[in-house]
Amino acid sequence: MKTEHAFFERLANLGQGNWDVKLQPHMVPGQMDLASYTARVYLVDTSTGWTAAGAIQPSGFAGVVKAQRNAGLSVDLVMDMAGQAISRLGREQPGADAPEVAQAIQLTAAALASTQTFKTVQPSGLDGHWIYMAYRLLDASTICRPGFFRTGAPGFAEPAAITHYVRQVVAHDLGSPKSTMIITVGNTKGGVGKTTIALNLAIARALQGRDVWLIDGDRQGTAQTAITIRAENGKQPAISCAHYPDGATLRAQVQQTGPKFQDIVIDAGGRDSTALRAALILSDVLVIPFAPRSLDVWALNDINNLVQEARAVRDGLRVVAMLNNADPQGHDNADAAAAVADFPGMEYVETPIRRRKPIANAAGQGMSVLEYSPKDQKSIDEVTALVNAVFMSN
Repeated sequence: MKTEHAFFERLANLGQGNWDVKLQPHMVPGQMDLASYTARVYLVDTSTGWTAAGAIQPSGFAGVVKAQRNAGLSVDLVMDMAGQAISRLGREQPGADAPEVAQAIQLTAAALASTQTFKTVQPSGLDGHWIYMAYRLLDASTICRPGFFRTGAPGFAEPAAITHYVRQVVAHDLGSPKSTMIITVGNTKGGVGKTTIALNLAIARALQGRDVWLIDGDRQGTAQTAITIRAENGKQPAISCAHYPDGATLRAQVQQTGPKFQDIVIDAGGRDSTALRAALILSDVLVIPFAPRSLDVWALNDINNLVQEARAVRDGLRVVAMLNNADPQGHDNADAAAAVADFPGMEYVETPIRRRKPIANAAGQGMSVLEYSPKDQKSIDEVTALVNAVFMSN
């Protein structure tokens, strides 16, 4: 029997094989109902090397879950939801695909059984190292892979049919493999410290041995100036940097030269510009720095409008908002963070960068605070946490 057929058969019995369970939840902060809840589950069969990406969208579940941010969901609760879903299907949709729904929920429960509560874990091996898993969920089938959902897939009666369809999807997606990770640091509001964040992200990755390209998309050219100072001081590692404030030029250069690099960090200007719009279309992740001030929080609506436009023409853009120049202490930080919850699809990362002189002084010399002397451990810890949150395990 073919390896992939055996793999999918083994999914039906999660008790077999050695499973490395990785889970990435997407939850609406605060109270939420199940219609707004989506869990993406990634499984790696360590005995065969095959990987499954499962998705559960329980829009038909009866009942409401009241969950506080980061509270997590227990295994018992997930299994209870499974029972409710199957019961509801039996009452309201006779003949519906209850086994497929149950299988998807059991897949989620299997992950929970390993972690006890939901934890955000980015799976390794993106783009070209993933096999996709298809489930019929309630009234719609979904194909899932890291970054986006593909809806409208046909229902499947047999594992072999699932395998065939999934292989077609994989063949299509791998037709143009992508290994370069593109990060844009942007906001339509100026003065939020985008260049400092972009410098720290780019240099941090270079210090990890990655081949990094920093692109300055701001007409002021502050990032390029900082890297020029770095080069004049002979600071290593050297950082490749280019200045493309025009959107058409930025897009063309990234498409032509980008594949030579492992990471591209784009510093987009503090306004709605062609460079920012082009960067959003190209990027895997948008990092939105904002300060705990009313004007900065209100401006999130403007950048969110651009995000929605970008998502209308491309899949998989992850959007993370983070506090920069945060107060060392105070309620303003928490209030500003809570405001992100008003924007669906925008993720708040709890890695604030607080106002400290070493970060600003390092940036003025074209450096990251990670390499700055004298060492400031608090700043180092904050920047390291941000880098991990943005790039996750990639």
